[in-house]
Amino acid sequence: MKNQLFYSILRYRHGLILGETLNAGILFFDPRNRQFSFEKGELKRVAASYPNLQLNFLKNFIGVLEQNIKKVNGDFTYQVDSTELGRFVSKELLFSDAAGLTFDAIEEIPLSEKSTFEHTKDYLIQLFLVGKGTTTSNRIKRNEEYILEEVNRILKDRDTDFLSKIERNRTVQTELVNFTFDFYWKSSDSHFAKAISLDLEQAAFLQNKALQIYGALEQLKSNLSFLNSLSTIDVLLTKPHSKSLFKEFDKAVQIIDSIALPHQIWFEESWEGYAEELIDSAENLNQYSG
Repeated sequence: MKNQLFYSILRYRHGLILGETLNAGILFFDPRNRQFSFEKGELKRVAASYPNLQLNFLKNFIGVLEQNIKKVNGDFTYQVDSTELGRFVSKELLFSDAAGLTFDAIEEIPLSEKSTFEHTKDYLIQLFLVGKGTTTSNRIKRNEEYILEEVNRILKDRDTDFLSKIERNRTVQTELVNFTFDFYWKSSDSHFAKAISLDLEQAAFLQNKALQIYGALEQLKSNLSFLNSLSTIDVLLTKPHSKSLFKEFDKAVQIIDSIALPHQIWFEESWEGYAEELIDSAENLNQYSG
């Protein structure tokens, strides 16, 4: 049996129209012993984002999920096949769209002697759940939150009224996908900005994430916003901390860069130039507020 880890992110989606999601937890599956485990996210943070959402309501559904996991793990009559994990999860663990909670597609990560199940599990918790996981070092994790904080800081330093020039969480829809960009701004053309962290710790993570982003962006070709070639996707990227992954990072960038849509990739050292361009040329978007 291959040494591997399977995981799926549990997301809370407040409404289909907005398309916005927040991470509520991560489900793990260890094929060696056919056991599930679940790491709960900060539910208070999820509830705080939506005033009408009752925290206890969310906790109850998470509680049902945890009870189902306990039942499945303790009952040897369940035959969990790793090739049908998605179907098993939706049938036995959490019904689809329970209180807005949905699992992503199951992801598989090959493991090695250096990348054990527990080490990789802890890393995924740190990556996807804010404030969770064991801190393995004091270095700053340059994740998507870090990217947006840095870009917002640079913008604010140059123009305290920059918020009037951007629209946050702009969702682009097609028949197959809803993709939410982190912010939108408009000058002579339209700019859809997306923060993507490639500050990861394994080559497989880099490739998987690049392929996911590529696949999602490719689906947007049919959207009217991009048919006239007057819209640009601005990709704000961070690179891995480990120099040993720079070669894999270059490959990941090439995957993203191969999308058949007008786009530009902005690495960390070029964010100040990006902010200057936005401040100098962006129109006021007050008409989009609210």
